[in-house]
Amino acid sequence: MVHHWGDLDNQGRDICDRIEEVAQYIGEWLRKYGRINVMQYKEKFGTIRVYCCLGWEGLYSMTHPGCFYIPRGIPRCTWISYINFLVVPIQKVLYRHRYKQAIKRWPDLKEEILCCADYKELLEGL
Repeated sequence: MVHHWGDLDNQGRDICDRIEEVAQYIGEWLRKYGRINVMQYKEKFGTIRVYCCLGWEGLYSMTHPGCFYIPRGIPRCTWISYINFLVVPIQKVLYRHRYKQAIKRWPDLKEEILCCADYKELLEGL
């Protein structure tokens, strides 16, 4: 369902503001606790967009998720792919968990939460 700025819900609150709040709820948690590289989260055309990628590219992306600039002098780690073998399944579980929590907290926005998720296959059945 497409919403526009100024559309109000049944309690008189701006729907797009609420959608932005949900995007922040999901994106910041995934970055901080899931250590998932969340590039951006926002409300766009009345839907939630959390742009992210699972796994790590190097040591710097482990310690600074969401930061895609690697400073000079930071070595690239070739062994990180072996860690990703363990990390990606955990991140998938955390990704699904946070979306499930968001749907539980905002059940009236379920369609807006799920429609533009990056990894829809992980959210089947929610």
